[in-house]
Amino acid sequence: MRVFDTMEDYAAACGPCVAALGMFDGVHAGHAALVGRAVSEARARGVLAVAVTFRASPLRTLCPDRAPGDIQTLAEKLDSLRALGVDAAVCEEFTAEYARRPGLDFARDLSGKLRAQAVVAGFNYTFGDRGACGAQELKRMGSELGFEVMIMEPVSIDGGAVSSTRIRERLAQGDIAAVNAMLGRPYELSGTVAHGKHLGHTLGFATANLDLEPGRALPHPGVYVCAMKLEGDWLPGVLNIGSQPTVPSGRLTCEAHALCQLGDVYGRFMRVMFLDFRRPERRFSGIDELRAQVESDKADARAWFEANDALQRLNGTSK
Repeated sequence: MRVFDTMEDYAAACGPCVAALGMFDGVHAGHAALVGRAVSEARARGVLAVAVTFRASPLRTLCPDRAPGDIQTLAEKLDSLRALGVDAAVCEEFTAEYARRPGLDFARDLSGKLRAQAVVAGFNYTFGDRGACGAQELKRMGSELGFEVMIMEPVSIDGGAVSSTRIRERLAQGDIAAVNAMLGRPYELSGTVAHGKHLGHTLGFATANLDLEPGRALPHPGVYVCAMKLEGDWLPGVLNIGSQPTVPSGRLTCEAHALCQLGDVYGRFMRVMFLDFRRPERRFSGIDELRAQVESDKADARAWFEANDALQRLNGTSK
């Protein structure tokens, strides 16, 4: 998948397309349906499938105090779009100047710069100055400018529409099962393994301390069964995300422990998938009680993996 910073860059390198429009925060099940429609339509027409999005949420520019945490980093979002079959992505910067652009200018860019034969957008998609334009305006402009407009209705799971807002709410509650159902895959964090306090070595086990990008929407503090990946296969693990109340570090940390031999991981890029919530974070009376609980958490995670084929499914070896 090719990635472009502007529509002008795309125009100089690529041809006609079907465009999928959206912020795609999390690339959840609703986004997957929308992008899937764009990809299938592009294949039928013999043109490229292009995702048109922003590098960061427009709210970071418009009202930064109200901007929600990101479910994915930009790199993770692009990986998810690539996995859905998208051929190219246009990831523009949302600036104050961009925010004031009339909706018609954006529609003209879709027609003139992207040479879109069709565009696919969600039922609640807005664009233009102060978000003044929506689905009906997009249809009208598309008719005038010569591209077809397809509007997708929401995808419902567990009696409610799948949305990035709903996913963030369930994430904050620690309802990782609901989050994973709405994403259509396990929730994931990734980052470089950094040096921490080396408390794990003191307790008799090694942990990988992920250096997370700021501005993330994070799970409720606690212990989770996880899958870990450096390269190759996904491996079984257990992680704690939180403030380490027994031995406070003064910041939020995400520390994962592999239930198999891992070796030196410092400075390496790691992905962790959250598979199941096991218990909330709590403060213990001291190191000995904490050590005993960690051993219990490890045994609990091993039992979970024995009862589930999550790793086999992730690694494509499930029978």
